Amino acid sequence: MKFPKIIHDRLSISWLFLVLCLLLHVIDEALNNFLDLYNPIVLKIKQSIPFLPLPTFTFRIWIAGLSFVIIILLFLTPLVYNRNKLVIALIQIFSILMIFNGLGHIFGSIYYSKIIAGMVSSPFLIIASICVIYFCRLKQKTYQNINS
Repeated sequence: MKFPKIIHDRLSISWLFLVLCLLLHVIDEALNNFLDLYNPIVLKIKQSIPFLPLPTFTFRIWIAGLSFVIIILLFLTPLVYNRNKLVIALIQIFSILMIFNGLGHIFGSIYYSKIIAGMVSSPFLIIASICVIYFCRLKQKTYQNINS
């Protein structure tokens, strides 16, 4: 039995791994009441900087929105496999955001001196993001060498 070509593509696999790590991260946050930490922080920030457009969420809206985003990200996989330049640029930006997201949970845990929601899954999110960036850069170098 032959596996589809996408199975042998390291960038596509690392992208899928990142999306699955994001799913794990959302589950981690949901199970550990992330919004109980997030919403009060946002309200305090809004008191200090009222023009900053930071939303607060109900659980239903938050989980539905993140579920929708994860589904969209999964559907981007064929575009990652086909090396769509715009998508490659966007997934690198997304990966950088996920690194900062993971670091935020880690530093938040240090600041509060306790494990906060999302902390446990953050290392996976960071590692998966680094893999995506690495394989994007590797492919770019490969294409540059071929075209030179």
